[in-house]
Amino acid sequence: MKSIMALLSLLLTFSLAFGQDAEGREILRRAMEADRTQSFEGVRSTEVGMGDRRMRTEERIWRAGARATRIEIVAPPPRRGEVMLYANGRFQHYFPAQRRVEERPAPPEIIGRLQNIVGQVRQHGFRPAIVGEETIAGRRCVVVALNPPPRRPNPPGRPAPMAMVAQKLWIDKETGLMLKHEAANDGMGRRFAMEFSRVNLKPNFSRDIFELDVPPGTERVKSGPGRFDSIEEAQSAVRFRIKRLRMIRSEQVDGVFIMPAPEGPIVATRFKIEGKPITFFQTLRGDRMPPPQLPPHEREGKNAHFWERDGYWFGLVADRSVPQQRLVRMAEQVD
Repeated sequence: MKSIMALLSLLLTFSLAFGQDAEGREILRRAMEADRTQSFEGVRSTEVGMGDRRMRTEERIWRAGARATRIEIVAPPPRRGEVMLYANGRFQHYFPAQRRVEERPAPPEIIGRLQNIVGQVRQHGFRPAIVGEETIAGRRCVVVALNPPPRRPNPPGRPAPMAMVAQKLWIDKETGLMLKHEAANDGMGRRFAMEFSRVNLKPNFSRDIFELDVPPGTERVKSGPGRFDSIEEAQSAVRFRIKRLRMIRSEQVDGVFIMPAPEGPIVATRFKIEGKPITFFQTLRGDRMPPPQLPPHEREGKNAHFWERDGYWFGLVADRSVPQQRLVRMAEQVD
């Protein structure tokens, strides 16, 4: 009798889990459809963080499904007036303080963050689970949790896989719009949060809302993250002057990488000395930017040296075969 009851309990648990999984996937499907077709305008906040660092942004957003999106930055004050516009397959980012417009590949929040989220569900075995209901921006939402599958034992001698991100989505029950999103990667200390405080589902768009009107004399440049073969080539993709290490010749450079970040792009120059790979990081120092540091998951087996000079943050990172004091001496050769 006990074995029969245990079997029935197991079957009931499986049935509930399977039902929740199917219902969660259906909600994600509706959210994807809403992201592709729904027009709206509203106000939202986003917060990106790593460790103790936090960067919060207040935004107004106008969206005509996947066809067009306009985002205007309201806060923080140094970024007020920035405009990000995606229309007709073209992405533009206007910086009023610099009187500059950059054209580059559209980031996920413009073309649809849900595409990346659903991709994780499909590729990595995330199981969506409905965990409740809450009201966001005056709209009743279903809360969907996306938890990564359990890690398999790591084979000896292989590096540990990167931790996958646990997420929660707040999906409007009526329309399918995602009105709140939280993601956390404890292994890397990263956090992301987005939440609407107001949303209008019947927007009356002006005729020029998806056009970018900038003052005469505004500079236009093509920019964007990616890999470049040389510092000269990468220089055209960032607004600040890329510094060099005097001891490194052009033929020693093994690629220059530009990585987007909330505070501004980070330039990483990779090179080798005596066959040992080293990465030289640099970015402009923001007014409230704390000193950079290696994420916890990258510290093992590494030496690193970070410093500030002339309005920049710099960093040199190498494995333990490169002594720490050598990195400190190399830092004196920035030009």
